[in-house]
Amino acid sequence: MKLPALILTRFLILLGVTLAAFETQARPPVQHPAQGVVQSIELTNHTLVLTEPKAATNRIFIWKDSTRFLVGGQKTSPNSLRAGQPIKVYYRRESGKLVLREVRWSEANRNQK
Repeated sequence: MKLPALILTRFLILLGVTLAAFETQARPPVQHPAQGVVQSIELTNHTLVLTEPKAATNRIFIWKDSTRFLVGGQKTSPNSLRAGQPIKVYYRRESGKLVLREVRWSEANRNQK
């Protein structure tokens, strides 16, 4: 009678440890959308200041080499982004910073400025 109880106890401990390992895995930060007008862009520092229509203050975003820049759905570089352009961004908050994942704007908006 003791042997089946010992096996069951060991099984339950092993199961608990296995399930706990799945629960403690790190999840990536949540991605958020925002849209507005580019106030300024610094190519050397990889920073972009966005003015949003309903926000009281501008937000400063940074980008990494993995950030995607798309104009009219086509890949482009941050060099083609200009102050005054309306854009839509997707970002994550990482270590207290707003990190851009994707920046989009249309060809029509690009030609206006």
